[in-house]
Amino acid sequence: YPYQFGDTTELGWWGSVILSKYPAASEQEFVVTADSIPYFQRVTLDVDGERITVYNVHVPMPTGDEPHFAFDTQNGFLNMLLKYDPEPRDVGIRTLLSALDAEIYPFIVGGDFNMSDQAAIYDDLAARMGDSFREAGYGLGASWPLAEIAGLPSFVPPLVRIDYVWHSRDFEATSALQGPHLNSDHLPLSVTLSRAAR
Repeated sequence: YPYQFGDTTELGWWGSVILSKYPAASEQEFVVTADSIPYFQRVTLDVDGERITVYNVHVPMPTGDEPHFAFDTQNGFLNMLLKYDPEPRDVGIRTLLSALDAEIYPFIVGGDFNMSDQAAIYDDLAARMGDSFREAGYGLGASWPLAEIAGLPSFVPPLVRIDYVWHSRDFEATSALQGPHLNSDHLPLSVTLSRAAR
């Protein structure tokens, strides 16, 4: 089901989209910060007579307004690290978890969480749903940043896993694979889910 939100910036068009061969029974956006950007989409699909909800997530970046250290750099990636503040991201994640607590259908949650699997709030997510890559992937799964986009030396690999496909306990992951660079600052993640044994 094609459904997008986005904006036009000096960098061009950006947004998020859910594509599905199944019809949508309902759709909803969530605004979680004062910038009025809808960070989550919730679409309930009719999958052969069964309702399954898909959440498309782009959690706010964990950055504050001021750098923690005085350091003169023109590199946007380094500037972001110097302003690290998990609170904007964690507010978004807590909003998502509140929505999931009220979810009545089996669900899949995918997107950019701006969070490594070493972050303290990861455990809050993992207690509520399954991490597909941890279940069925291999390696570190680092998906961000891509050196050529972040202005880093070309030999630097992606450093952290911030892209996830989570699922309710109604499903289990049978494969989780990182894809090739597709003109993004993230590597894509492809996951296959099946219904969990009852």
